[in-house]
Amino acid sequence: MLVNYNYLLKDAFQRDYGVGAIEVWDSYTIKAAVDCAQEENSPSALLAGQPFVQSLGIESFAKLAITLINSVEVPIALCLDECTEYDFIIQCIKAGFSFVMFDGGGGEHLGEQTISFQENVQISKDVVKAAHASKVTVEASLGEMPLAQEGHYQKDNGNGLTDPDQAAEFVSKTGIDILAPSIGNVHCLYKQSWPEPDWELGRKIIQKIQIPCALHGASGATDQQIRRAMSIGFRKINMGTRFNEIYREALTEEIKKCEGLGCPLNANIEAAAAYKKEVKRLMRDVFQSSGKHKPAGKKYWTLEKPPLKEASGSGDYRGLVEQISDRVIKELDL
Repeated sequence: MLVNYNYLLKDAFQRDYGVGAIEVWDSYTIKAAVDCAQEENSPSALLAGQPFVQSLGIESFAKLAITLINSVEVPIALCLDECTEYDFIIQCIKAGFSFVMFDGGGGEHLGEQTISFQENVQISKDVVKAAHASKVTVEASLGEMPLAQEGHYQKDNGNGLTDPDQAAEFVSKTGIDILAPSIGNVHCLYKQSWPEPDWELGRKIIQKIQIPCALHGASGATDQQIRRAMSIGFRKINMGTRFNEIYREALTEEIKKCEGLGCPLNANIEAAAAYKKEVKRLMRDVFQSSGKHKPAGKKYWTLEKPPLKEASGSGDYRGLVEQISDRVIKELDL
């Protein structure tokens, strides 16, 4: 069933698991991602970038995804990811997306265009006003999250990383629900190893802003790095390129077998199966979200915005983050 992302995050913190934001781009991947959530009984989110939504049309994409999401019992959010156009975001809200992201932080999606901190604040604030009127969750970015070029990325001595104090100001002025900070994480895959983010910076940001954070560019991260991110409060884990590559490789192999046989329908089916295998592995072994859906009644699983600062066993959000962090770090010997 379609839900607002705030509910997923609240439950994830209370019961100690991560919510995978799984990139989808067509009917095969949408169906595969929904099936994974249902088969694993795992709360989840479908992550759709603006180009993918545009390829089908906003209304058509939303109707397809929401129809499939509402055909299962597990809670799933439909997310518009990393969008830089206010009008497009508003159209997606009207079409039924339960979660939208304005990406004004800079980096890959803005290209050479840049906007000031104040412009980022104003547009994010406008998005929040429109989205919250429909009980839709809002994420925004602060700091530069660059793209690894040809599998390589050179660190820039901290330039573009998110400042904790500025992040606190940004969250206070905009009212967003989730922040996507830059702590050294980078989009796309790498020929060697994923850059090690500044986890201490991430911890400081979350302690300052008192709302959840999203880890973007996690396609190249190791399982241990993802768990480390979760332990300090990154419970929304964005993955796109990893699934793109898995799907592409499987599709390429199957298409070779279809030469001279007409429409390679089976190629897409096999590619979706490879995609599902990795999604399920992550749900079970890394996000630890498998089996975590427990029906709580219609009133709970709706688009109603929950009070995120209320958490069982803790007086506030910070206390809960620190409690979970200490336990997970001890278990992982980090």
